[in-house]
Amino acid sequence: MTVLYNLNSISVSKLEDNTYSITNDSDILSFFSLLKFPYTEEKEHVDIIYFKAQSVQTLSQYMKKEEVFDYQTILSMLYTLGNQLLYLEKQNKGIPFFALEDILIINDNTFLFINIDKILPIENKELILNYPLSLKSLFIAPELNKDLTIPLKLYYTCSYYSLGLLFMYCLY
Repeated sequence: MTVLYNLNSISVSKLEDNTYSITNDSDILSFFSLLKFPYTEEKEHVDIIYFKAQSVQTLSQYMKKEEVFDYQTILSMLYTLGNQLLYLEKQNKGIPFFALEDILIINDNTFLFINIDKILPIENKELILNYPLSLKSLFIAPELNKDLTIPLKLYYTCSYYSLGLLFMYCLY
């Protein structure tokens, strides 16, 4: 087993040829179902999701190989990440901003948001952040570039701004 990625409580590992595991979380499990990506859960390991793939890498790893994305890859990124954002909004949750390390790319065409620590509740159309969160990202909305105090309240659509910046970065 080779650990490919470890971020807070989420770990992604390669088990054998084309078989991978990721830490089970209700949001990640919902994303797999939403994107209709085949996975399995085993009764003796309920904390792990298993899936088969040709390749698994973070967006930052992918960017080292592909300096700019083609149009089709951007469309795939928009579709998969956009659906995840819409799903979260229906659950009264959101993401304040994206970073390259937050996104896992499966088979070079399925983009999966995996930084569950950035999934925040939405109350009255505001994301509520009650704990310190590193703001190291090229893709943050202007309201995050000022003096901030906790609890932090951000309009939930700041994730759209961040996602748009991420697309521009990947295109150029």
